[in-house]
Amino acid sequence: MAVQFSPNGKLLISCSGDHTVRIWKPETASSLHVVEAHARYVTSCCFSSDGRRLASGSNDRLVRVWDLAIEELPDSADTGQQ
Repeated sequence: MAVQFSPNGKLLISCSGDHTVRIWKPETASSLHVVEAHARYVTSCCFSSDGRRLASGSNDRLVRVWDLAIEELPDSADTGQQ
């Protein structure tokens, strides 16, 4: 339904009709994590401006926000901002 790159461009998130949000490593096309927290299809997803959180919106009428704590997260705090 939607995709977005992280602020540093090292991750990609996608959301889908299968009720999931997926976090991807685009350079290898590998899935790092699957979030299954919605009861209906997920229509929107985005990273926070610092890349440390993600939000998703679903047809279940919920918006969910998570702090990202993935060990394989490549330099999530490195947004290029000083």
